[in-house]
Amino acid sequence: MTVHEFGDKTNPVIMLFPGTMCYWRGNFGGVIDELSKKFYVAVVAYTGFDEKDTESYVRVGDELNRIEKYINDNYGEKI
Repeated sequence: MTVHEFGDKTNPVIMLFPGTMCYWRGNFGGVIDELSKKFYVAVVAYTGFDEKDTESYVRVGDELNRIEKYINDNYGEKI
């Protein structure tokens, strides 16, 4: 799992989740610029669905654990 981040870190965080097994840029590429004017935008790219990812998707539970850990570690446990 990768999280792509855009905008000013002092703005409130908004996290975007693509549809199941969808490419993040295809879902949100057209709205990131506008959203990043008011929010710090974090877009999840599921394991195996990012151009830089070399891992394979295994199961949803693994992804959920990674996402929860990322939120806790990077955004003070809240978004």
